[in-house]
Parts: sequence; structure tokens; C-alpha cells
Amino acid sequence: MKISIPILPLKVEQGGYHMLIKSRLNTNTCGYVIIDTGASMSAFDKDTCLNFSKPIFNIKEVKSSGITNESLNAIPVVINKIFLGRRSFKNIKAVLIDLSHINALYSEFTNKVIIGLIGGNFLKKYKASIDYKNNKLNIEI
Repeated sequence: MKISIPILPLKVEQGGYHMLIKSRLNTNTCGYVIIDTGASMSAFDKDTCLNFSKPIFNIKEVKSSGITNESLNAIPVVINKIFLGRRSFKNIKAVLIDLSHINALYSEFTNKVIIGLIGGNFLKKYKASIDYKNNKLNIEI
């Protein structure tokens, strides 16, 4: 079955865009995730999401990095349940990282709180495609 999840295109500096999806971990933890086609794994803010995830115990820590050469201490987890738009997803493999620098940057041009990044593992699993014309993330479930 194919479904569409609304995307909020957020204009950032120099005419670029970030594609955001309204998300929720429970009734009290709401924010946005960034669709990050360059990220191999989905990543969530460790301060926000630690209580809603289960560590993967056979892996101690993942050394990860972003587009810069800075190393991120990533904790591999399974996110119990997350809502993207109105659709829920269970047992999402991800890593927990510190996203405070992302939220500090975002606070300069928007009031949106970023709780995570949807990466290649999620996009591949659900055969995702981005419909830029209609601002939708199309997935198969």
C-alpha cells in the first residue's frame, strides 16, 4: 500500500531548502524530522529520544560523521514508535546523537524544533520517493 506524508519545505539561507516532516514520539514530544537523503542511517536527538528507544546491546557505539570531518558519538538504538505526519512506524533502527547544534542553527531562522533526521535506512526500507511538486514523501508500507 502506498501512502503520502506531507512535507514542509523550509527555505534556508541562500535559496536552499530543507524538507521537514512533522513528527511525534508521544503526546508530549513533538517536533520535526529532516529528510536527509545523504545520511545512511536515521538519527535522533539523544536528549529528546533516549526515553523512547531501546539500545542495541551487541553494538557498543558507532563512530559516525556528518558532512564535516567531525566525529559523532552515535548510540545505536531501535526507536519504539514514531509518528511521521499521521502515520506511525515501529521499531525503527537509528542512532542517537547530539542535535543541539542543529537546533541552535535553526533557531536563527525558524521556531521549528528538530528531533531527528530520516536517513537512507528508512527511505530504502519503505521505497520512499519525494514528490517536490506536491510536497509529499511517498512510501510503501
